[in-house]
Amino acid sequence: MAMAKSLLRVGRNDAAVIRLEQLDKQNPTSETAGLLGSILLQDHQLDRAEALLKRAVQTDPHNTTYLNKLGACYFAQFRKNSNPSLRAAAMDAWSRSLEINPNQKQIKTLESSATKQRIRD
Repeated sequence: MAMAKSLLRVGRNDAAVIRLEQLDKQNPTSETAGLLGSILLQDHQLDRAEALLKRAVQTDPHNTTYLNKLGACYFAQFRKNSNPSLRAAAMDAWSRSLEINPNQKQIKTLESSATKQRIRD
């Protein structure tokens, strides 16, 4: 894991992804799935990111970072194809995160934005 994080710090995301995929095959953990899912989310590989982030949340359901990233992934998918169930899934992930830690101003803003978008649709 330390090598993958070092690769990320120096901007070698492709190499970090390869290392994380190796680690995930050897010993799947929520940390590996969450980090790999986050990188793939940034790279707009939304289907792969979703699968990994869902696994991270299933393993560590109280981790607000994983919930927030999963919400962001669902919302990015919603923006891509306008499927209302994806917006609802994003809002659900963010709501669960806010139940755990209500002091997340940025997540409250995202949730509010998603709600307003639903009202306009």
